[in-house]
Amino acid sequence: PLMYISGNAEIATDNLEDLQTVLAHVLENSNQQKKTIDAIVHDCKQSMAQVIKGAGKIESLVKKMQHLSRRDDQFKERIYVDQCIESAMTLCQFGLKHICVDLDQDKDLPPVVGNAQQIEQVLINLFTNAVDAMAGLKTPKLNITVSKKAGNVQISVADNGPGIGEDALTSIWEAFYTTKGQQKGTGLGLSISKKLTEMMGGEIWVESEPGKGSTFFFTAQFGRYEQAVLK
Repeated sequence: PLMYISGNAEIATDNLEDLQTVLAHVLENSNQQKKTIDAIVHDCKQSMAQVIKGAGKIESLVKKMQHLSRRDDQFKERIYVDQCIESAMTLCQFGLKHICVDLDQDKDLPPVVGNAQQIEQVLINLFTNAVDAMAGLKTPKLNITVSKKAGNVQISVADNGPGIGEDALTSIWEAFYTTKGQQKGTGLGLSISKKLTEMMGGEIWVESEPGKGSTFFFTAQFGRYEQAVLK
């Protein structure tokens, strides 16, 4: 959700600077400049609407995160993973805008049981990690695959970054462990993702090799808690 705020705030700032420049020339060519001003103001309004939407997402997400410290089946619901992916990609649109994203989903995926906000948060963390891993690449690529696997919906997020060394493969799940440096990472994304996935009865793991990129997998179950939770 913070990407909504930071990204759209930057766009709004740029648009307002453009508006300021155009206003200085309004009297020189009033008809054309008025059309340009209207277009810029329209863009500003759209950007600010996204800021408001992002703030609402943060409020909702914080409320859900308060329940991370305990297992609470009341927050389980019927979820369609494709909708969670679409939402997460929207939230990460500014980080993904220069990346070639390929999404491959099985047809007729069944609903899973879990918490939509938590699944979206796992996806956002994995997308953000992939974007950071591919920083500086000429042709960054992100492959997202969704398939049915033995009673689960399995999601994989693969990047073509530098990969993860064998010594770090187990440490990356620890809270506050990061290879990004203090200014870019907190080291909480993967540890939170692991906890969220396990709370929903799923699993999360990574396959990686230095120089060959990384693929993160996680699963969400369909059918579990169905009788107790779903109506």
